[in-house]
Parts: sequence; structure tokens; C-alpha cells
Amino acid sequence: MGYYSLVIGTVIYLFAVWSTLTILRLLITGERTKGTIVGFSQKLRYVGDRKRMYYHANIEFRTISGEPFLFTYGYGSTTQPGEIGQGMPVIYDPAAPEKAVVNSFMSVWAGPLAVTILGAGCLYGGIDLVFGT
Repeated sequence: MGYYSLVIGTVIYLFAVWSTLTILRLLITGERTKGTIVGFSQKLRYVGDRKRMYYHANIEFRTISGEPFLFTYGYGSTTQPGEIGQGMPVIYDPAAPEKAVVNSFMSVWAGPLAVTILGAGCLYGGIDLVFGT
């Protein structure tokens, strides 16, 4: 069991390192601009045995070359997150504007932080099971 935890923890931790480096690259080389909420996408999700409607903001921004670009904010809410016309800070890669994210802690750091904690926990558990007393 300990070796499985080590392998799984290593894979998760390597993914965490990759996602952190990807985010750092975006923060260093990405363009920052202001986007605007132009609508909301609704997605039905099951939470346990109940159905819930989640709202995801559709955000439009202009690239450095002036082209309009639209993306859907990945984090949803059971209530509409903002209002149409509301401004949102956006960061995007000029070579791949489809990978734009809202420039906030949740959008930028929540994913890498979560997988780092999960990977570290699995590694710690595996090391303790394999090498512990």
C-alpha cells in the first residue's frame, strides 16, 4: 500500500509542479487586460442525489491586437457571479488567448495549490508507510 501511495503521490506532485510552472509562465509572459461579463452559461450538475444549476460567467476581452475574444469562467456558482457589464481582470497568453483566466487567486492558484497539497499528503503517507517505523 505504501508503494502505491508513493507512486500516486509522485505523479500528483509532478502534475502540481507542471501546473505551477504553467501558471508562473502565464503570470510572467501573459498580457493583462480588463474583460467584461457579457452573459452566463448554465450547467446542470449533480451534487449527491440532488441536481443543481451552476452559473459560469462568459467574459469578453480584447487581445493586444484588438481582436475580441470570449471565454467562459471555469469556476461556477449556484448564483450568478456578478452582473452583465461588470469588469473582470483577465490574464491571457497572446499566443493562445483561449487559455485566458480571470486574474484572481481562485482562478490562478486554487488548482495548483490543491494538487500540491494532495500530492504532498500522498507522498508523506507513502514515505511513512514504506520507511516509517
